Amino acid sequence: MNSHSLTPEGVREEVSDGTPGFYRLGVLVNGDFHTAYFGRSDTCLQRRLCQWAQLGWYPHFVATVTETVEEAYRLECRDWHLHGDDTVNQRHPAAPDGTTHHCEYCDLNDRLAELSNNGEKLYTHG
Repeated sequence: MNSHSLTPEGVREEVSDGTPGFYRLGVLVNGDFHTAYFGRSDTCLQRRLCQWAQLGWYPHFVATVTETVEEAYRLECRDWHLHGDDTVNQRHPAAPDGTTHHCEYCDLNDRLAELSNNGEKLYTHG
């Protein structure tokens, strides 16, 4: 996972304008990227990362440009379920505006709970 400097210049060098995508913000420790926050942009990943760069809270980023908004949402949900406890992300990602997308990880958890004897959810965060 290659991280980049979270500056407007660094963002523009790495991310095309007008594409949706998923991102992680964080720091480098001994050359390894550590995620502190993650999110997505449904419209323009470059613009969203430049907004973060202006805040100056995080020095580095990793970005994944996606072909669809649904894919960006899926990646954000995945990280929330797998890594949310280790970040400042507190709320489950909202579905993209104007869509009926569902979190496949929540759906899986609900199905597993239905199949288990005690109804306990197995795939949670927080």
